[in-house]
Amino acid sequence: MTGNALRPAIGAAVSALVVVGGVRMIAPEPTGYDRADYFVGWPDTDRDCQNLRAELLIAASAEPVTFATTRDCRVVGGAWVDPYTGAPLTDAGQIDVDHIVPLAEAHRSGASAWPTVMRRGFALDRLNLDLTSASVNRSKGDRDPATWWPTVDGCHYGRRWLRVKAAYSLTLDVAEVRALVDHLRGCDG
Repeated sequence: MTGNALRPAIGAAVSALVVVGGVRMIAPEPTGYDRADYFVGWPDTDRDCQNLRAELLIAASAEPVTFATTRDCRVVGGAWVDPYTGAPLTDAGQIDVDHIVPLAEAHRSGASAWPTVMRRGFALDRLNLDLTSASVNRSKGDRDPATWWPTVDGCHYGRRWLRVKAAYSLTLDVAEVRALVDHLRGCDG
């Protein structure tokens, strides 16, 4: 397909994303974002001495995790694969919990109007959390698919991005939609 012949297909895909995904498409909102309005740490809601971060590490490890000491609930080792690069990870200290849709991006996309309790719930929702290396997480920052895309498994990332945006009625901007359409074009489903 030539560039001109491809335009109707992209337009149809954008419409499908907005309608099927239940996601509204508008320009990003002005910021005023403060991370503390969203994230105050990883809780241990079931009081088993392992906070949410530790529980994510335990659940995702391909082998039993190791703890700092027999009395410490802090995970220090295991076997993970970075979903964004495919690199093996074994040191829990070098792993971050990534917000697939970053908190600042959510703020710009409609979360700025949410009450604090909803913002904090969003920051801890497993739908929007994934483990990645600290260096990859920092390079991603608060960028959206228009300016950042993983080197592996982009189909999974793009689908999760859309699921989170739809689940929380967050908006998409034009550049974000274009990037998603371009990246997801070759994906199954």
